[in-house]
Amino acid sequence: MKNILSIAADLLDIASDKASNAVCNDYYLKDTPENRELVLAMQIEQDPEDTELCIAQNGDILTFDHVLMSYLAGQLSFISLVIEIKQERKPNDSV
Repeated sequence: MKNILSIAADLLDIASDKASNAVCNDYYLKDTPENRELVLAMQIEQDPEDTELCIAQNGDILTFDHVLMSYLAGQLSFISLVIEIKQERKPNDSV
């Protein structure tokens, strides 16, 4: 599982770099409590004073694809590290 998460994080980082050079980086998320929490956490990580969501005319949350991919890559890397640490702390079952 840790390896899968590490690979996914690496691929998201690569995709984020490529997407940042695209002409349009708009990404729309449905306005749900979970998506609000996700985008606010991402924005605050970038800038602690950025606590306002951008809501599009259609009511969706507007963000940037490459910024979201980069944030998700960081989250996956963190989860992967937590799994690695937990596995190292497991008592050795062999006698």
